[in-house]
Amino acid sequence: MIIELICAPLVLLIKGLLSCISVLTYIPTSIVDTITLLIKGMQFFPFDVWFLCISSFIFWITVHTVFNLVNFAIRYIPFINIGR
Repeated sequence: MIIELICAPLVLLIKGLLSCISVLTYIPTSIVDTITLLIKGMQFFPFDVWFLCISSFIFWITVHTVFNLVNFAIRYIPFINIGR
């Protein structure tokens, strides 16, 4: 319930932005195939499960990227000597 309250403004913002975009006259078949695949997947799992999986994936990619950037910075600052 708390997650729903937090995500509700974000969903409304995305819906508003999408409504501002004009209707596409031609959609490539690869996008149509991807949408079809997502629709079939959503028949087995609700939207909340997909949202949690995708957000978890993005979170962990961000954590690894920040960790690698910190390691890079520590290794290449010459007067610290922590990374070697």
